[in-house]
Amino acid sequence: MSNTILVKQEGRAVILTLNRPDKLNALSSELLRTFHRKLLELDRDDGVGAIIVTGAGDRAFTAGMDLSEASQRKASPGRPMKIPWRQWRSAANPSSSRSTGSVLPAAWN
Repeated sequence: MSNTILVKQEGRAVILTLNRPDKLNALSSELLRTFHRKLLELDRDDGVGAIIVTGAGDRAFTAGMDLSEASQRKASPGRPMKIPWRQWRSAANPSSSRSTGSVLPAAWN
């Protein structure tokens, strides 16, 4: 099992931690697949009332897409990475994220 996402449950709240602090928690395909599976699993769990997403380390919540992996994908095209934001938005459980440093707000369409 991947350790790119750490899971800790505190009562009805679950904390999902992006666990790649050496890469500023960059979103690799492995991390995204694990995050997606865990998000769907937690959304089906009636014992979960909220999901909190945070990043390991003290330098960044996430640097965004893993650019070293993305550059390798250009050299050998395959299935594009899909970020599960639609599933996250439509999840029954409320979710939030905690950031290190500045945050720029964004709105869903």
